[in-house]
Order: sequence, then C-alpha cells, then structure tokens
Amino acid sequence: MVTVTMEWALWSERPAAGNDYDVLSCSTGRLRAGHFKKIITRFSPGTAEADWLLPRVTISTLDVARRPCVGVAVQSGSRQHDATGRRIAPTRFFLFPYEPLVGNPVSYEGLYRALADIVLPDADGPPLDVEVPHLDAAAIAASLRETGRDTVIAAASWLFAQRRVCVTRAENASAMDRLRFLDAAVSLLPYGHRSKITATTWAGSAARHNLRLYFARRAGGAEVQEVPWQEAVAVPATPYTRLLRRLLEDDRTAEELIAALAAETAARGLDESEAAFETLQRIGDGLHQDRALADDDHSLDDLRDWLDRDDLPAGRAARMLRKLVPQAQGKDVDRIARRLRQIDEGELRAWWHLIPPMAERLLWGEGARLGGLLQSLPNQQYTDVLVADLIRARPPGLREYSAGLNPMAQLLSEHVLGDPLRHPESRQALSEDVPVALALLYTIVADEEGGRTEDVVWACDRLPAELSTTMSRVLTGRADVPVEVAEILALERFGDDSVLTALAIAGVGHRLPMMAEAFVRWLIGRGGIRTGEESRWGNGLTALETDDVGMKAMIDVVLLTNGHQPRWIMDVPHDDWAGYQDGFAWYWTRDWPERNRMILSLAHYLSARSWGPETRGRADQVLKLTNELALPDRRSVDKALVDSLSQARDLSGDEYARLWLENKGVRYVQHPVKEHEPVPAPVSTPDATQILPVPSAGGISPSATWSPVQRNVTDSVLEFIAVAQRKGWTPEDAFAWLGRHKAITQSLTACQVFDRIIPALNHHVSFNEASRWAELFLQHVCEGVLGTELAQGFAERHLAEIQDRMRDDIQRIAALHHYSGILESKDRAREVKAVADNLKALLDRERGPRVKKPRLIWTKGSKEPGKPAPATDQTPGPDIAEDPAR
Repeated sequence: MVTVTMEWALWSERPAAGNDYDVLSCSTGRLRAGHFKKIITRFSPGTAEADWLLPRVTISTLDVARRPCVGVAVQSGSRQHDATGRRIAPTRFFLFPYEPLVGNPVSYEGLYRALADIVLPDADGPPLDVEVPHLDAAAIAASLRETGRDTVIAAASWLFAQRRVCVTRAENASAMDRLRFLDAAVSLLPYGHRSKITATTWAGSAARHNLRLYFARRAGGAEVQEVPWQEAVAVPATPYTRLLRRLLEDDRTAEELIAALAAETAARGLDESEAAFETLQRIGDGLHQDRALADDDHSLDDLRDWLDRDDLPAGRAARMLRKLVPQAQGKDVDRIARRLRQIDEGELRAWWHLIPPMAERLLWGEGARLGGLLQSLPNQQYTDVLVADLIRARPPGLREYSAGLNPMAQLLSEHVLGDPLRHPESRQALSEDVPVALALLYTIVADEEGGRTEDVVWACDRLPAELSTTMSRVLTGRADVPVEVAEILALERFGDDSVLTALAIAGVGHRLPMMAEAFVRWLIGRGGIRTGEESRWGNGLTALETDDVGMKAMIDVVLLTNGHQPRWIMDVPHDDWAGYQDGFAWYWTRDWPERNRMILSLAHYLSARSWGPETRGRADQVLKLTNELALPDRRSVDKALVDSLSQARDLSGDEYARLWLENKGVRYVQHPVKEHEPVPAPVSTPDATQILPVPSAGGISPSATWSPVQRNVTDSVLEFIAVAQRKGWTPEDAFAWLGRHKAITQSLTACQVFDRIIPALNHHVSFNEASRWAELFLQHVCEGVLGTELAQGFAERHLAEIQDRMRDDIQRIAALHHYSGILESKDRAREVKAVADNLKALLDRERGPRVKKPRLIWTKGSKEPGKPAPATDQTPGPDIAEDPAR
C-alpha cells in the first residue's frame, strides 16, 4: 500500500435547486474552489447518456506549480433531483501529486477502489490521506487476456502515434471492464507515461473534450483513432508495437512484462516514444535473461555479456554469478569482483560456498590475480577465510613451478601484511606452508622500497626455525659468512621451488654470493639438474637478479649444465669482463656431471650468435674465454664459432677473431654496415632457448623477461610461436619443439592457441601466412605431434566449442528473424539453408581413411577464393575449404 495525500472537491447540484453544477465543497489545501472548477470542467467527458454508464471514472493529468499531478473524478448516480426534475449525478474529484507514485505504482482500478467508498462532506475540510494498493501485474495480465491482446496493444500503440483513441462498441461492457481495459492499455507503456495520459470510462458522443483514451458510442473527428471493443483491429507497424507483440506471444511473459514496465515510474511524456522503445528493449532482454537462467539455456559468453551491461539489476546479477562462478576462468575475475560489490551480504552468504573452489582453481591452476575479488568481499572476515583456504588448497607435494605462488604472495602482501592480527586464519595457514611463506618473503624484499623491516621479520617468523635463521642471516647477517650446504638441504626438503625462491631472495637482497658456493656444491652433489626439471630450473635461474659479475658467471655456467642458453655472456660490460671470465672459468672447472652436455650447449649457443657493430669486441672476449676453459674437446665449439663468425656483418673491432678465423683456414669478407642500415637478425638452426624459456608441464616459468604473474600458458605459447616465426623457424620446427617440451598439456590451452594464433601472427605476416600456421597447428595437434592424449582431447573439446558456437548462432538467427522477419526473404532463407545442407553433406559423407588434399586458402582481396594455394615445401594440411579463422 502507498499512502497518498489528496486534495478534493465535490462537484454537484443542490437538491431542488435551479443552479448549474458547481463546487459545493472542497479541501482547504493549496487549491481553492475556483481552481477545482477550472480543472473539472477542463477534463469533463460530457454528460452521461444513461444511468448504466455510471459510475464513470475520468483520469486527468496536469501540472500544478510545475509539479505533475493526477486527478481522479468519480461520477456516480443518486436519487436526488434538481429543480427541473433531472437526476443529480455528483462527481467526487481527487487530485494528488505524481511523485508519491515514483517507486510505488498503482493501477486505475486500485485508485477507484480506494476512493469508491469515501463520502465527501458538504463543508470544506482538510485534504485526505488515502491508502492505495500497489499495482497487481497478475490481475492486469488477466484483463489483457480477457479483453483481447490485439485490441489493447492497438490502443496503447496509437497513444505513442500521438493519436487520440476511442474504444467503441463497448456499451454492453461494465464500467469496471472498461476501467480494467484502460489499465491494461496504459500498462503496456512505461508507467511514467501515466503522468501525462488522460482517460475516461465513457465520454458523451456530443461532448467536446481532449481526453487521450476514452470509450464512446462513436469516434468523432479525423484526429481520433477508433478501436472496436474485442474485435480484430489493425495494429500500427511501429518498432515498439512489433517488439511488444513478440514479447507477449508467450503468456508466461505478460505478467513479468507488465511488472517490469510498472517499475519504470519516472515521469515521461507521450512524445518520448524512442526512449520508451529502448526501455522495452532493455526489459525484453532482461526477461530473456531470466528465462535463460531459469531454463539453464545460456552459454558462458552469454553470462559474460550480460554481466558486463551497466543496467543489470543486482538480483539478476546474483543469479548470473551463481551460474558463472563454478565455470569461471581467469578473465572472469574482475567481472565477478565488480558484481560482487552489488550483492547484499545475506544473499552472498547463501552461495558463498561457490567462491573458494573457484578462487583455488583459478589461483593454482591459472595463476590468476585475485586482488580485485578480495577487495569486493563484504568484510575482513571473508578475506581472512578465503586467503587461508587458498593457502591450504595448494596442491600437495607440488614439485613443479606453480604460477600461483607469486599471486598468492601478492594477496598476502596486500590484504594480510598490513594488519596480520586481524587475519588469524591466514596467519596460521601461512605458518604451515613453507613455499608460500618464502614467496611472501620474496615479494616483500623485491618491493621497490625494499620492504619494511617489521614485514620481513614477520614473514621470516612464519618459517620453521632452521629456515627462519637461514633467511634472516641471508638478508641481514654478515655477508662474509656463507650459507652451508646443510642449509640448502633443509630448503630442499620443502621442494626445489623453495631453493629457487631462496636464491631469488638473496639476489634481490644483493646477497647471492653468500649462497652461491653452497648452492653449486649441493647441485653437484645431487648429480646436477634432474631429467624433467630443466625447464623449471632454467627459468628460475634466468630470473635471478644480481649486479655481481661473478654471480652472473655462476648463473651462466649452471644454465649451460642444464642445456639452456647463458643469460649474461653477451651483456656483461667490457670493463667487467675480466671478473666475469674468471668467475666463469672457476665454476666451469668444477666437478660437473655430464661435462659433454655443457660443451654441446655452449657450442649450440655460439653457433647461433649474430656478430655486428653492436657486439664489437665481444667476439674477441668469447674466444679468449673458450681458450681459458681448456676444453678437452674443442671441435664442436670451434665449429660453432667458425659458422657464426664467418657470417658476421662486421668484425672490425674484433682483430683476434679475424686472425683466429684465418688460422682456421676461413677467409673472412668484411660487410660493413652502412649508416642507418638496420642489422638483420640471422636465420640459423633453431635454438629454442634463444626464443623463450623452455616450457614445463605447468607452462612457461619466469625468466629475465618472463613472469607467470603477467602471462598464462596460452599467452606464453602464442608469444613463442610469434617469436619463432620472426626468427625464421618453420611451423614444423616450432610445433615439434612444443611437442618435445610438452609445452601444451591441456586441450583447453590448445583450443585457445588455435583460436588466437591468426591475430597473434597477423601483426607480423600476411593474413594468408598466419592462416597457414593456424592450419598446420591444427594438423600437428590432431596427428599427435604435441602428444597423443592431447590430440584426442583437443579434437573433442574443439568440436564441442564449435557446436556451442553453432547453437548460439542458430539462436541468434532465430532471434533476428523473430524481431525482423529477415528469413521471409527467399534469398536469405536459401543462403541459410545452403549452410545447413553443407553440414548435412559432411555428416552423410561415407566414412573411410582420411586423405590429405591440397589446402584451399581464402586470402584477403583474392579474386579466386577457391583457388588452391601454390605448392610449398611444407606438408599439406587437412582439407580446409576456407581460412579457419572465419
């Protein structure tokens, strides 16, 4: 119920008097009797032609002091007569401002029932407070069905066409039936238009009036549109009408549509038809969303699209989140966080159990950033519980590098470190997980400002006693007291990642020399880097930070034992080279296992070097370094240097290298670089480690320019492919490398790479070349080059994704036809049918052994879309009629 304060007036004659109708009494509010007389006569529907037309209800709208107001005139019969013997038909008139109805819609029938029994006094009195029931959408929807949908739609639509509407042939309808019709017609418009609509349940045929919507025996005047009662009638072909009819085709929608339109209570004029259409579109979309959510008939992309819309109500957003959260991906975190801020805590509590599993999966599976998600939670207790759950959810016995460690440490730094006493659950969970505690310590120390001392101490205290002592000494102890091998062994008990993180902490703290000797002795003692761990160690070592040239040399030597390229050898400043060379020789001559592997790794690295003006003097230094190493077998290293130095663009600053080539019987021809001439990158035998860090089963780990915080597996693989292409690799070499190193282990990743490979390459090559790489990637995955299990999973997942898109597209075609009738065109229908026939032909094709056919590639601007591509030295791909990205 809504309470409305109404001013009133009694419009009637005195019994047995000879005077005309006048205001006999009125309220003592802002309006006086003269005001009421002017309003009542202005909106008079004329004389009622018969008693059966009573009671008669007339709705008027006007502005009083620039405020929209609504008037309700209720004319009823009586047993009294005037001096001429005519039966008196008094009118009770009520006027109230429209503002109380904003947010509180009421119906015409509800107003009438609230006013029907009110007896106005013969003397003036105060305004009345009247309680009016809220609009009943179900009752109006029932009236819509009973009266005839098309008749009501026609009446509503002509109002927007700026026409006055007269409903005829309704003499047998009761006054309440006519009032319900008025309600139904106006309820098909946004409610705010009631602030400007005038109407009556009956108007005298001879009366001259300007009422917008009324009943009468006949419609008078060319400007009046006649709508026969409960008869077939032409409906104006406006966008609003077409959309309205489609929405009302489903009887289930009528009540929801009327309720949604009733919620649009802001005052509007009838000349705002375009805005009304936009409102109806928005409401229609909302009803479609509600139906799709109820029937579970939606895709993930549908949920994302809906959640990104600005006008989404909080209640509907909550229902969508409940659908999205269990299936969410890393890209959905910010979207979910933004909507969670709108959700009431009581509502969130009902489905909070969905949030932790999603957060755990995204953090430890994708390395997703969850800071925004934590900021959207209602209070600190939710944050504490979720952070603790995330720590405890770290996969048990995790030995591979986890991209979730850095984001986990960042969450602790941002949301717990500032006030750890208010996060008891998180503090306890952290004390039970050494890798996460070490990652947090690294995050603190790696801060640009070096981290607060109290934060460093707090993080160290979360470690077991022996590790806490070691890390405290590494960060704050005497630099000349080195770490012992036993302390490295203590770190190893918590996983190799703990050793790598400790090295990283020492690196950013400029204390790496304290750990270097113990680390090298420990590594040699365990037999070097174990098979299958090369990726993680290579990337972890490459990511170490240090300004000490001796430590740079140590890192490069360990990388070569691992089969990786050295990081620093080409970047050490010339003034520091002597220190680097001494350090390199010192660590190289240690008792490393698999010495031949180190030599081959160095040779492989040197064979692919490019020498030019930017490396002037570097060739001499590298040659002297290799001589210093006293290699037992120099043949592979010498051959690598001959191959790369003989192709150098400019060795003018490397006299020793030129003499060395001559001694090897190679005549070097100088190719001086002209001024401003770019130095082209060499095309050589592919060396995977020159392009990107070697991927592990868990994805690309961090390196000097690589961070799992910034990249996920899909982005890493795509960048690898783009760089490989620019370096001159063939697709076969690139994809074979990915297969050898098991860079892609999940079918989802393979599908994402295939979907994005063309835009990733199209920045650097032609569209045709990019599509060739995509096609060959599809072929190599399906043929098992990247793994036999991946091949099966990829084919099934990719087909499922295609089917989902096809279903979505079919629904869009249906919706497009529903709203525009596009398929009524024979040409358009024939085109759509041709696509369906092609699909059916594919399914009906006789199954047999697959036969590879020449690729047919569509290229941008091609005049012959079906012409076979020219022969190349590449293995032809599968029979793809068009570019796969289309």
